[in-house]
Amino acid sequence: MRNKIYPLYFTFGTLALYLIFFVVPGLMGFYYSLTDWNSYSDTINFIGLDNFKVLFAADEKYVSYIINTLDFTVSTVILKTALGLIFALIVNEGIKMKGFHRVLIFMPSIVPMLVVGLIFKSILNPATGLLNTALRFVGLDVLTQKWLVDANWAFKSIIGVDTWKGVGYIMIILLAGLQAISRSYYESAKIDGANAWHKFRFVTLPLLMP
Repeated sequence: MRNKIYPLYFTFGTLALYLIFFVVPGLMGFYYSLTDWNSYSDTINFIGLDNFKVLFAADEKYVSYIINTLDFTVSTVILKTALGLIFALIVNEGIKMKGFHRVLIFMPSIVPMLVVGLIFKSILNPATGLLNTALRFVGLDVLTQKWLVDANWAFKSIIGVDTWKGVGYIMIILLAGLQAISRSYYESAKIDGANAWHKFRFVTLPLLMP
């Protein structure tokens, strides 16, 4: 059967929404950051980088805020991608109840962030939270922490929660990529004597990269 290429105009609706709600507001925000515009004045004057100079001068820790944001982004992306790939490989194989496990892992992705915040606020509560309570119940009091209070643990806790919420979405994307790889590649690799690691390294990973 002859393959058909969908017309380019099929993407126009999505592109229009993306431009209107993401690109245009982003460009407008950048433009206004270079002006003295505010809600109390109708006049707009271009002032260059003065706003940024005031921002950095007013708070010496602002650079650390940016670094923390970058640290959070890089950490969660790496963790979600790595765990998503592991889960995708597991549920793509012949395990029992594959559908159930896929739904179970993907479910957090569709839970609103507000609900996730409320749930984990109660779970990670140092005094009455489920996590510390469970640790104390099994005699592991030494592992209890002030998860959302201690500066050393709060950042890690937030990274963990965000990873838990987003890993299922990444898993679904990678799972779709895995299922698009023809089994004939693995059969050929098996005939050549490749083990599981060789199949992953030289077949799965290269074909999944796109």
